Amino acid sequence: MGLAQLLFIAIPEFFWAILFILVFASGLGWLPATGYAPLSDGAGAWAAHLVLPVLVLALGLIAHVSRLTRAAMLEALRSRYVLMARAKGLSRRRVLWRHAAPNAMLPAITILAIDFGLLIG
Repeated sequence: MGLAQLLFIAIPEFFWAILFILVFASGLGWLPATGYAPLSDGAGAWAAHLVLPVLVLALGLIAHVSRLTRAAMLEALRSRYVLMARAKGLSRRRVLWRHAAPNAMLPAITILAIDFGLLIG
């Protein structure tokens, strides 16, 4: 997964856009390559025109958030409160979801909120 994350972060969005248009619009014919369909034409046509742009813009952001989440989770798992919870005899699953995950999700939620504003803009 690390290589895919690095590729999605390192390669610019315009390259992914061209690649996805070639594969999904021209090659497979699943999605429209360009244009806009108003909502009055139907929800399916409207959504089909949004899939490629949203996917291309979200790929880099998803990769960035997943790398940040992984780093935060590794840091949380090395902390003293996780060591104490394990020493108390709590199950590995309970330690992960009750102690480590909530603290590791704070940076990810912050970045997701910023990225959401970026995508809306």
